[in-house]
Amino acid sequence: MAKNTHLISKTGFIKGVQCPKQLYLYKYHYNEQDPKSPETLAKFECGTNIGKWAQQLFPNGLNLEPTSKFNYQEALKNTKLAIENKQPVLYEASFEFDGVLVIIDMLVLKDGKWHAFEVKSSHHVSEVFLYDISLQHYVITNSGIPLKDTSLVLLSENATPEKLTTPENDFQIISVKQEVENNQLYIARKLASLKETLAEKEIPKIAMGDQCLSPYTCDFLSFCRRQSIG
Repeated sequence: MAKNTHLISKTGFIKGVQCPKQLYLYKYHYNEQDPKSPETLAKFECGTNIGKWAQQLFPNGLNLEPTSKFNYQEALKNTKLAIENKQPVLYEASFEFDGVLVIIDMLVLKDGKWHAFEVKSSHHVSEVFLYDISLQHYVITNSGIPLKDTSLVLLSENATPEKLTTPENDFQIISVKQEVENNQLYIARKLASLKETLAEKEIPKIAMGDQCLSPYTCDFLSFCRRQSIG
């Protein structure tokens, strides 16, 4: 099995934005994570199901989802080939640039121009969602694929994960191209900073604080509490 060549994934980046120490632990001390609660696992499953349902907004696409979370090289190769062949609708397309890997939910070719769509099981745009899609835009465009538009696909006002009817009624598509483009310098600088953190020989000495619980509960909360006591 080929080794991964990326240093930072989208998941890792979002953790690093919250706290660089969390990214370091995620990368080098993965087994120290707190066990996922049943509620968290159910939320993940719900998000996956909503993502699959949103694919019906652009049906009959090519699924490029990696066959293994430990090896993305085949997925990157298949994505490159699909783009070269101008496959009009791609699901879970993979891109890598400068050691950063992202997988976009949907990539659609319209009038010869590529449009990127990221699905979220929420009704509102959040700062975290913008960081997420901004990173994806950064990697995709720096990989040589210009994007005509970059959008978030959110649940419509009356839709809930438990009550879905038709994709056209269940989702709202919100272009965030301007916000994403405004974030590109921040993304580049943040990636450089996080790479410096990952190059350190020891776990970063960052005191516990508000970042431990916001915007998400840190996956290494118990580990850091043990460290602070010790």
